[in-house]
Amino acid sequence: MGETCLRSLHADWTRRSLEDVLSKQEELLKLKGDRDEDSRRFMEAKNRLKEIGEFVERDRLVVERARIEKERYVLEIRAAIRIQH
Repeated sequence: MGETCLRSLHADWTRRSLEDVLSKQEELLKLKGDRDEDSRRFMEAKNRLKEIGEFVERDRLVVERARIEKERYVLEIRAAIRIQH
């Protein structure tokens, strides 16, 4: 009777251990999938941020060129006014 009880306990313990291992493996696979998704989303966000930064820099250069052209235009007008007077 005692040996049967020990075998039953061992079988039960083995089954529970296997269930625990399988559960942990599933959890690990889910976490790895989540990590991969997070990495992918991070890279997408990083690339988008780079694109936005490049756009802002180009826009800043356009604004600076426009400011310089405006100053040149104002100077040309002032020079033309001086010549007329």
